[in-house]
Amino acid sequence: MPVDYIVYRLTGHYSTDYCDASTSSLFDFTQDKWATQICREFGIDERLLPSIHASSDIVGKVRSSLAKRLGLKADVKVVAGTGDNAATALANQTNQEQQPLISLGTSGVVVVPNQEHQLKPVGKNIIFKVTPEDDSVLTQGTVQTGAVLNAWWLQEIVNAKDAQVEQAAIPLRLLGQNRVLFFPHLNGEKTLYANPNLRGAFVGLSLETTRENMYLAVLEGLAFGCRQLYEQMGNQTTAEFIRVVGGGAKSKLWLTIFANVFGLPLRKRAVQREAIEGAAMLAIIGYGEVVQDRSGDDEVILPEPTLKRAYDEQYQRYLKLVFVLTNAELKIGGGQS
Repeated sequence: MPVDYIVYRLTGHYSTDYCDASTSSLFDFTQDKWATQICREFGIDERLLPSIHASSDIVGKVRSSLAKRLGLKADVKVVAGTGDNAATALANQTNQEQQPLISLGTSGVVVVPNQEHQLKPVGKNIIFKVTPEDDSVLTQGTVQTGAVLNAWWLQEIVNAKDAQVEQAAIPLRLLGQNRVLFFPHLNGEKTLYANPNLRGAFVGLSLETTRENMYLAVLEGLAFGCRQLYEQMGNQTTAEFIRVVGGGAKSKLWLTIFANVFGLPLRKRAVQREAIEGAAMLAIIGYGEVVQDRSGDDEVILPEPTLKRAYDEQYQRYLKLVFVLTNAELKIGGGQS
C-alpha cells in the first residue's frame, strides 16, 4: 500500500498495519496473521510479506541521510499508519463511540465498528488495532457514487454553479412526497451488487416533473442507497446516532434527508475531522502522548416522526425499484453515454 511504501522510504523497514493486511486477501482473521495456507496455495513466500503492526506502533526512525535532506532531527520516529477510512474513523472517535459513521465524499462510505471481533456478511471487514491490545473491527461498505452525484447533477445536467441556491429552490413540502425515484449507481457498484456495469436511473417522471423533483430525487437516492447498504451489512443492533463527515455533510438539506431516511439522529462535528487528523493522532499515540479533542460541540440533526414515516414508505418503493432494475433482463450497463 502507498502508506507502507512511504514508511519504507522513510525508515528502510518493510511493515504494514492490521488494516491494510486484513484487506489484502492474504490475512487469517482467526489468527490475526498472514494466512500461511493461502500463501502456500498461491506460491507466495510468506517471508517476503511485511511485518504486521498496530497502527500506532513505532516501526523505525527516519533514515539519517533523509532526515538531513528534509531538515528533520535525526531521531524522528515513524508509526505504521493506516488506511484513509480507518484514519477518518479514528479522528471521529468511531471506535470509542461504537456508532456508525457515514462519509459523504466522492463515494458514500458506511463504516460500522465493533469491539468483539465480529465479521459482517456484507462489506469489507477491517482489523483496526490502534494499539496492540486493541481488538476492534471496522466493517466498511461503499456506494460508488456518493456526494459526487451532487456535482454531476449541477455541472453536467443543469449547468448550475451554486448548490445552496439550487437546494433552496426545493420546496420542503416535497420531502417524503417526491414521486420521482433515483437509482444512484452511476459508476457500477461493488459492495451491494459486485457489478461494475450497473448504471443509474430516474423512475416516475411525468409531464408535471420539475427540476426540483429530479434534484431532490438525486439527494434522496443516495440516502436510500446508503440505508440499503447499512441494512445489508448485517447490523443487528440499533444505533443511537450516526456520525457524518465529508463534503456532502455541508448540506443541511441532505443531512435532513439522511436523518429521516435512517430514522436516527445525525451528529456532525463543529470542526470537521478527516483522515489527516487520524494519521496525526496515530503519531501522537505512538509517542505516548494523550490526544486532546478540540473539535467543539456536535451539530445534531434529528429526524421528524411524520417525515420519517413518509420516508419509510418511500424507501419501500425504492427497494421495489432496486429489485426491478437489478433483476430485469434489460442490460442497464454498457453502451455509450
